[in-house]
Amino acid sequence: MAVGELFLSAFIQVLFQQLASAATMALARREKVESHFKKLSQSLSIIQAVLDDAEEKQLMEKSVKVWLEGLRDLAYDLDDILDEITTQALIQDSKGIQHNKTSMVWKFIPTCSSYTPGVLVSNYRMMSKIKDITNRLQYTANQRIQLNLRENLGVSSNRSSVIRLPSTSLVNESHVYGRDEDKEKIIEMLLGDEVCHDNVSVIPIVGMGGIGKTTLAQLVYNDRNVKQNFHVRAWVCVSEEFDVISITKTIYEAVTDMSSQSKDLDMLQVSLKEKLSKSKFLIVLDDVWNESYEKWDHLFRPFQFGRPGSRIIVTTRNDSVASVVGSPRTAYHMKLLTDDDCLSLLAQHARTSFDDKSELNEVGLLLVKKCKGLPLAAKTLGGLLRCKETKQEWQDVLNSKIWDLPEENNILPVLRLSYHHLPSHLKHLFAYCSIFPKDYEFDKNELVFLWMGEGFLEQPNVRKRKEDVGLEYFNELLSRSFFQRLSGSDSNFVMHDLINDLAQFVAGGTCYRLDEKMDTNQEYRVPEKTRHGSFLRHEYELFRKFRAFYQVQGLRTFLPMPVQNSLVWPPFYLSNRILVELVPKLHSLRVLSLSGYSITELPSSICNLIHLRYLNLSGTSIITLPDSLSDLFHLQTLSLHIEDVKEASLINKNELDELQLTWGSDINTSQNRISEDEVIDLLQPHDNLKNLKLEFYRGSKFPSWIGDPAFRKLSSISFSNCLECTSLPPLGQLPELKHLRIGGMPKVKCIGTEFYGSGVLVPFAKLETLRFDNMPKWEKWTAFADGVQINLPHLHQLAMFRCGKLTNISPLSFPVLRELDLEKCNKVLLEHFSSLDSLNYFKVEGIAGLSHLPTELMQSLSALEVLECCNCNELLSVWPNEISLEHLAT
Repeated sequence: MAVGELFLSAFIQVLFQQLASAATMALARREKVESHFKKLSQSLSIIQAVLDDAEEKQLMEKSVKVWLEGLRDLAYDLDDILDEITTQALIQDSKGIQHNKTSMVWKFIPTCSSYTPGVLVSNYRMMSKIKDITNRLQYTANQRIQLNLRENLGVSSNRSSVIRLPSTSLVNESHVYGRDEDKEKIIEMLLGDEVCHDNVSVIPIVGMGGIGKTTLAQLVYNDRNVKQNFHVRAWVCVSEEFDVISITKTIYEAVTDMSSQSKDLDMLQVSLKEKLSKSKFLIVLDDVWNESYEKWDHLFRPFQFGRPGSRIIVTTRNDSVASVVGSPRTAYHMKLLTDDDCLSLLAQHARTSFDDKSELNEVGLLLVKKCKGLPLAAKTLGGLLRCKETKQEWQDVLNSKIWDLPEENNILPVLRLSYHHLPSHLKHLFAYCSIFPKDYEFDKNELVFLWMGEGFLEQPNVRKRKEDVGLEYFNELLSRSFFQRLSGSDSNFVMHDLINDLAQFVAGGTCYRLDEKMDTNQEYRVPEKTRHGSFLRHEYELFRKFRAFYQVQGLRTFLPMPVQNSLVWPPFYLSNRILVELVPKLHSLRVLSLSGYSITELPSSICNLIHLRYLNLSGTSIITLPDSLSDLFHLQTLSLHIEDVKEASLINKNELDELQLTWGSDINTSQNRISEDEVIDLLQPHDNLKNLKLEFYRGSKFPSWIGDPAFRKLSSISFSNCLECTSLPPLGQLPELKHLRIGGMPKVKCIGTEFYGSGVLVPFAKLETLRFDNMPKWEKWTAFADGVQINLPHLHQLAMFRCGKLTNISPLSFPVLRELDLEKCNKVLLEHFSSLDSLNYFKVEGIAGLSHLPTELMQSLSALEVLECCNCNELLSVWPNEISLEHLAT
């Protein structure tokens, strides 16, 4: 397997900060290893200084690439050692010097069974590790001299490893397929009469690399009607370097037909302003990467003097660029081609036809499937097939990974450019996604919890919740077209096959999908340097298949796919030897999932996994958790699916951030529901919990600990399919609750004072997002006191789906609400909203009997930008004639 580019800056930075922190240095002094830690910090500092140069040289100089690979493995080993040492400190701090000597964690660290400060220096095993890692790091730092690596000069270089020809405005329309509708929509936006800020409208065209943004812009630019409507036109290929002077000069020369040698920006912009102010112009800025508003503002200044109706088209891969140059809500997001259009494009470039019954037809159709609607892939593969005449030659192309295709292939370089432009803290997050199989549909929160479990979201001196940091990072990757949202879902996503290939390429040997690495003996082939492993769950998992794991001592991830498998039928069986003998010896594991396997207990030796942050037991048949689970001091995410838990001791798990409890959807109504209530009482976590998710809970009421204001850090709650509960717990008294999602509760008829709690002046004081879904019997929603409004002072987003019987409602007051989404609810609900002055997005869908939107509601929408009305079949008018919504964008 080819190894892609290695970008270690973010990883090294975290290690350096961890070593240099006051807490770590205090621990080092206490343990009498301060001199070793100082040497480690010095070596890391030296390496940090040359990392930028090494990362740029790696593709051209193999010796630098090998150096980076060694550094990567070294960084992982150092991270493990630091984690092990800090775990000792955690145990001491939590249990004191007179600790529990029977703890399995202490048995794992042999000399710590009679722990006292400073004992680490006499622990031969650990000191050998520290000395070895110190020497290895010093040697690696010294190698920079032989490799001629230069120190960073303080200027971030954005030099690309891919040299590309600039685009031009020329296009052969007969060679373009499947873009007629896109072309018509962009032309409508160009020639439309909507009011534009400063007479000039910017239209961003957004999509992943190779999807055809430039081609679409070329089609529009050369359209006859467009040429007739715009007196002045200019095309500029901007690409990666956003040089305001150079771009301005190119536009000036294009609109004046005059060459200019001037490099004076003021002179150029004044001259350009005079020319543009006399004309309605169209300017295309192709392939824009710049995310600096200041640079854009400087470039835009002469454009704002254009005649009314002037337009600028910007093509980009990034939503963040679209936000800088215009409104992200008016951006045009391109879709992938259909298979038929891909087939036509492939045939065009392969100079063949699939109309006949040739033997190449079958392979050609499979190649189209490989393209997954990406025009660049169809065009490139077609070009590669031009001189290949046999079925076997076509089959070889079909079976190749993108990095194995001939050198003239430009799919990987084009896609790699998107990766190259990622900030360093996102590169390893994206590479980690290579553990997902192709076409795997994943929940964004599921991915964030995995990132968190791997330690990717550690940020010293940052007060944000790790989950919030993870969602920010996810949205950054989404905005750069690395993920695709599944239609009809706000949380489920997928990666395009070629983006998945890119993730495999850049991950190199650290991430493995093990089902692709099976040998003839049906054993997984796992390189010793593998850190993250995933595999498809099979009905019978035999020990023999996993035997190679014993050689992978640095393995951090043991992940059967799909990640969440809460259904226990059909059953999956895991060899007991894997669970009892193998897993406890994988000492570096951060993420362990046993989800979906018919196992009934965990071995007590699970506590050997002192680095473990994420443990998924959903969909298992476990009935008791071992006492030793409480020794997993780093455990942050625990996902359970159990019938009875007697000794989980979750209340002692002060490091546990996120708790998922899943009872499974195969509800047996004959079961004793009193036991369900008792089970959830026993599962009370520590009050440091930040995120709680309940699924298919079968009890008749919620436990007293849910809603207890002592949970001062609890900021996100989700209840799903709690089918027997008739009322909600007092969540309004949770002081930090920001996100609440309630769905699938058919026995709830009224939400009232019990929901808000007692003893609080302002219930839900910090709630930002609220969603109700599938509440078929909900009829009444009242405020926490008689005669007052339901007031949620910080609510930004409200979604209510399938709440058709809700008609008895107190007045609703949400002063800072920005997004409102109502689907399949009663039209009466609309009449209870008022003063939505901050609302900028409003959607109604499937509201029966709705002839028009309430006048009072519409009059309050002074900030509205987007209004969507879908499947409201009796709607006669959106708003009365006397109402004017000047801010409406769509």
